[in-house]
Amino acid sequence: FFYRFIFLNYIFFNVCQLTSKETLFFIDFDDTIIVDGKVNLDAIELIYHAHNCCKKVYLITKHNGDIYSQLSKFRLTSLFDSIIHLQLGENKVDYIRKFKYDKSIFID
Repeated sequence: FFYRFIFLNYIFFNVCQLTSKETLFFIDFDDTIIVDGKVNLDAIELIYHAHNCCKKVYLITKHNGDIYSQLSKFRLTSLFDSIIHLQLGENKVDYIRKFKYDKSIFID
């Protein structure tokens, strides 16, 4: 957990300085945004910081169940520019490659 905190804070402070305007952020739901049944405030802070720097933020998840009801349950419905709900056999990185892969940050 401590390493994750340091890593997220490193990204948080460097989002605007180290990324181009075209940089896309992809973030996972389970064990990244929601950890042990609670909202990970560090991840939410990073998302808002990315929005403040005019970055697009995509939720990419293989969540088992209705992702929209979970987002609603945790009051997170309007945080993302798009929600990508993959099937269990699909690979997140393969999906991200469809975008500007060299200008993407993936947080899982």
